[in-house]
Amino acid sequence: MNQNIKFNMKVMHLTVGFDQNFMLPFGAFAASVLKNNPQHTFAFHAIATGLTETDKTMFIDYVERHGSQLHFYEVPGDFAAGFTSHGFGRATFYRLLFSRLLPVEIKKFLYLDVDIIVTGDLAPLYNINMHGMPVAAVLDTNMALRPELGMPAGSLCFNAGVLMIDREKWVEQKISEKAVDFLNSNHKAAIYADQDALNATLVNNWLQIDSKYNLMKDYIPRDLQKKEINKFLEDKVIVHFAQFYKPWNTLCNNRLRDLYYEYLRTTPFSKEVGPADFKINFATISGLLKIKARELYYDYPIIPLEAVDTIRKKMR
Repeated sequence: MNQNIKFNMKVMHLTVGFDQNFMLPFGAFAASVLKNNPQHTFAFHAIATGLTETDKTMFIDYVERHGSQLHFYEVPGDFAAGFTSHGFGRATFYRLLFSRLLPVEIKKFLYLDVDIIVTGDLAPLYNINMHGMPVAAVLDTNMALRPELGMPAGSLCFNAGVLMIDREKWVEQKISEKAVDFLNSNHKAAIYADQDALNATLVNNWLQIDSKYNLMKDYIPRDLQKKEINKFLEDKVIVHFAQFYKPWNTLCNNRLRDLYYEYLRTTPFSKEVGPADFKINFATISGLLKIKARELYYDYPIIPLEAVDTIRKKMR
């Protein structure tokens, strides 16, 4: 990217990292940002490996047609080549690079994973009072206490899929450098890759924000009925299909999975309307039936949901 580009002060800077396998998710993600924030202008900053120049041009044209900008960056050298195990590819580590790659005038930015659909106004999050912290994030209820990371008892862990970053404090405190050093020294313990590294680096040094800014599966009511989804989403801003619950997978057990296809249909990938991994076999059909049966029960309960809750509590 041309580092001499000047940005309007009102532009919100969003950063994303992905590879050629996540082009469709990025398209749906970008579409959701632009659709639900028409009053704002964005500068998307992307590290996207494996894309052709044609791919990049297609995305740039799409974003510009909606009044915003998209800039691509190159990964320096062999960054992240040494710590890509535990099933994570290089792209997950790209969030550690933006503090050094962005133009110097950008003082803060919002990092977002591409397995995200934005459903509301991003401005309140972007302009949040950071209270002197380098990062604002949402508590990750799936991450238990991790003493193997050197985290003291009582430490809370955040999910790194949504990070509001004060760039000046991040750079001043050398967060990226410390995270990389941690990965190099504790690679086997870091089962959640750079998310573990960032949590170990930022112990008691991050601002916890409302789950509406990173709505993961554990924050979605299990008995959410289909007719209630729109109302449930009214005050939510970011839906995150974290971990194994990807909407482009056949067995995605997440009630909000249809949001992904809703926005994908508005992109150049509009013909991609179903999971790419679908196979007709016993495991797939059985899994789908279990998911659909559970959802149908909540949509059309035989007994009141209040009774279901009472029975569930007694079984705990």
